[in-house]
Amino acid sequence: DPKFYERACERVGLSPEEILYVGDKKDLDLEPARSVGMQAYLIDRRNRLVTPHRISRLDELLGYLEPSSDR
Repeated sequence: DPKFYERACERVGLSPEEILYVGDKKDLDLEPARSVGMQAYLIDRRNRLVTPHRISRLDELLGYLEPSSDR
């Protein structure tokens, strides 16, 4: 349910566009997170799925992260 992701944004005090979400199920993680505006990627360590938003290792996310100005 996309409302779950909206509530998560509210709880952490960030807009959906500021969040990078990683899940392992296309219909339960990727699609609802993207529908509310989150950057979302599907982790598929066995390379079984076909989607442009798929990663096979978490370190692949480093290329998608923007440096924080407060670090």
